[in-house]
Amino acid sequence: MKIWFLLGLTFAAYNVDRVRSFRARQAELAGQPRRRAKRGLGAWRDCTWSHETPPEDETEAEGPG
Repeated sequence: MKIWFLLGLTFAAYNVDRVRSFRARQAELAGQPRRRAKRGLGAWRDCTWSHETPPEDETEAEGPG
């Protein structure tokens, strides 16, 4: 029973430490300008093709024979 009591106090102290750390980090980030994620330019265009520019056929790219 004594071990369970000490284990409970240890978990409680750990949780208090995590909460303090989280609040300190949030307060630090609140003073900084917010960053936006960079967009991948042309990422969707690279994955798809339109009817005007079909993908190259491998047999045509190698040449005759």
